[in-house]
Amino acid sequence: MIQFFVAGHVGPQGSKSYKGHRGGKPVLVESSGRVKPWRAAVVAEALRHAGELLTGPVGVHAEFILPRPKSASAKAVISAARQIGDTDKLCRSTLDALSNVIYRDDCQVVDLRASKRVALPGETPGAHITITTVTEGASQ
Repeated sequence: MIQFFVAGHVGPQGSKSYKGHRGGKPVLVESSGRVKPWRAAVVAEALRHAGELLTGPVGVHAEFILPRPKSASAKAVISAARQIGDTDKLCRSTLDALSNVIYRDDCQVVDLRASKRVALPGETPGAHITITTVTEGASQ
């Protein structure tokens, strides 16, 4: 089992913007400017815990902790959670960052559990990530 915390503002991956053509090929750019810094933070922290690349099926549990809004009203907290991005888009950027660092490719993830919430007062935004090997044929 590999467990670590990545501090930072989670970057959702998913939507791309069309920026024209270059060399006859379409140029698509990630819509969220947070994706690259988030992936870099995930890679940096994962490297501190990495050993040999995992080659079999893995399970990933990610708890995303979003920045707390300045207003602590229930409405502001719910709104903040919605604005950061869909949980699946948060997973996409994180799982891609772990490829070739913890496991060879994110297609090895056979069990994915993810949640997102707003940081408690004084809590650091980021993600708690746990990666486990999965025995083929084992029930989860």
